[in-house]
Amino acid sequence: MKKTLLALFILISAALIGYTARGQAAPLPQTTPPPDDSDCTIPGMTEESPIYSHQIYLTYTQDGKTFPTPAESQLILDHASVADLVIGPDDALWAYFVNGETGKHGIFAARQTEDGFWETLGCVKLDGEFNGNAVDPNVTRLPDGRYRLVYFVGNFVSQTLQPGEENPIYSAISEDGLHFTVEGQIFAYPGATDPSLVQLPDGSWLLAVTAGGQTVIARSEDGTAFSQIGQPVQEIGIPELFVFPDGSVGLYLSRLFLSNDGGQTWEAVDDVQIPGNGADPSLVALPEGGYAFSFKQISGGGEMGAPGEQGSPGGMLGEQGTPGGMPGGGAGPGGMPGGAPPFNPFENLTAEQETCLKEAWGEEAFNEITSFQRPPDPSESESLEPCGLEPPPGAPQGNMPPGGAMGGAPEGGAPGGMNAAQGNPQDVTLNLQITAPYLMAFHVCDTATEEGCDFPTHHQVYLAQSEDGENWQVVPGWQPFQGSVPGVVRRGETIYIFTPGAVTRYHMDTGVLEATQPVMIDGLPDGFVDPAPILDEEGRLVLFFVPGVIGGDPGGCNDEPQCERVVRSAVEVTGSDGTRFQPAEGNRVSITVGESQTFRSLSDPAVFADDQGMILLTSHGLSVQAWTSPELHGEYAPLGLLTYGGGGVPGGYFDPQSGQYWIYVHYSPNPQTPTDIRMARVTDLSRQLDKSAFHTVLTAESIGLGATYLVASPSVILYQQP
Repeated sequence: MKKTLLALFILISAALIGYTARGQAAPLPQTTPPPDDSDCTIPGMTEESPIYSHQIYLTYTQDGKTFPTPAESQLILDHASVADLVIGPDDALWAYFVNGETGKHGIFAARQTEDGFWETLGCVKLDGEFNGNAVDPNVTRLPDGRYRLVYFVGNFVSQTLQPGEENPIYSAISEDGLHFTVEGQIFAYPGATDPSLVQLPDGSWLLAVTAGGQTVIARSEDGTAFSQIGQPVQEIGIPELFVFPDGSVGLYLSRLFLSNDGGQTWEAVDDVQIPGNGADPSLVALPEGGYAFSFKQISGGGEMGAPGEQGSPGGMLGEQGTPGGMPGGGAGPGGMPGGAPPFNPFENLTAEQETCLKEAWGEEAFNEITSFQRPPDPSESESLEPCGLEPPPGAPQGNMPPGGAMGGAPEGGAPGGMNAAQGNPQDVTLNLQITAPYLMAFHVCDTATEEGCDFPTHHQVYLAQSEDGENWQVVPGWQPFQGSVPGVVRRGETIYIFTPGAVTRYHMDTGVLEATQPVMIDGLPDGFVDPAPILDEEGRLVLFFVPGVIGGDPGGCNDEPQCERVVRSAVEVTGSDGTRFQPAEGNRVSITVGESQTFRSLSDPAVFADDQGMILLTSHGLSVQAWTSPELHGEYAPLGLLTYGGGGVPGGYFDPQSGQYWIYVHYSPNPQTPTDIRMARVTDLSRQLDKSAFHTVLTAESIGLGATYLVASPSVILYQQP
């Protein structure tokens, strides 16, 4: 049975999941560039920005403590990071952000128009100049109508800081919100970034910065020179300070903290679920009442995982149950109830180590990784040991977050169990010789290994081709990558191979097999399993899936005698290129499974079209049920039980020329025999097929592997017209 990578090593900079289409009534996001931004560019910067995939989302709250569901958030800014909200000079809602577009690294401003769209106003000028080293804006509207900006200056486009120097936080003042006069440095602290500033009711000022995975609090009587107060707050997230009407101070991280003594001490408010879970939060009071709240997501990533019971909502289980996949151990499912990760390799960096890491990673990556906004990628992890550090436990070994425990060995002997790091670690150029009309993606595993094949970390994805759907050979030039239960689909010049929680794209025009990217479906607090891809009539990718059950078997009933299990579908979010999906309403299939029922489980959907509508196959151990619907996202009605113990985890294709359905399953007569892939050609899906209707079409030995290898989980498509 397929098991998704429910435990993505969630990129704490979040966002890991992005909600480009959320079904909200508000207009779709639109950004209008300024008429002339020639003086808002960095000469010589031609490479894609590391924050190009960052996005800003907006939601609303009446009290700053009760928030709508994530599905009600709205994407307002693309290629933008670390945003801060303020009411602008025109009394509209403004957002200051770091621009992720190529050559425009630095602080920009945008505003919400009367019709709900967002337009970019231009870059922020500091003493008349655009400074690409200035980042992490936080803007306060002063009582006299002026604006105070606090920001960090680092080595992003040029060398400004010297090795071992404390990170400086600066302040600047503006009349119009775009042209600022620099007041000077107000605070410095080792590794400090992402300042947040508020003025307290007594007229003094409070400043929060993130530094090495903790939040440092500082105070100033006049706002010009700040000194640290109290103990750092040990919590994941980027700080946002806010003064509530009752005078208490809120500190938004992955949890909300409150202080009633001017920031000296803080108490966590555990029942507040914060959108983004600490990924660059910003809260501003609206003139009409209530508050606007923004947070950051990363396109193709996953939503930031907040500590909490079983890692949800907003956070899936990371390796060893750590909160949101943060490096380090945890106290069982969901990780620690709060506090910094117990293993913090960046807690006591020496000046030499800091210099070494900054030289290897660059200033921006250093700040993101050491503040746990995201984990180091494989190439960055390689720099840890030379700089005298050990990788955090669970650091990825490929360009794909590692997973965590999920269930156990699947029913019926179908591969599944525990998902771990998977995927193609980096872009590679392959000279694939795809010459046949049909493609099959499947996985292989050596059953003779000591660990066995119940762990998908030992599975590898293969791609085969066939002239007739029966005789299959591995595509010449194919390079297997770590992954399990693949699903394949083609769109244009791109082949998409979905594996649990991930997608690997092969570009036929360039020959590049991309590094594997994480895949998320919006609004699913417990994640999803068993993605099956198809294209809709508009050319969008659609995934059929089974909703996840954190800490249990999503296909079975776990400790219950009976339960309802469903298959749902989700539509690709525009611009995500197969990495983010929005669920369609309703269920495609809903059945009761468990004791005294026909099936004990439901898993592994496969969907394809015939000449009447849509066909859906579902797996129940080593049995397969067929369903039909006239519409892709309709309610599917049962057609018939195709196999009963004769094969599971199906793939299917309808041949319009012959009117035949090609049904593929993997099958093994006993637990000691590795599975092979079998096929049946039928014209009627309403009758049960005898085992003799299937014949073997692919074995490990037929593709040059040993007899101890299994082949499993076939996914078949028409690649090109025969």
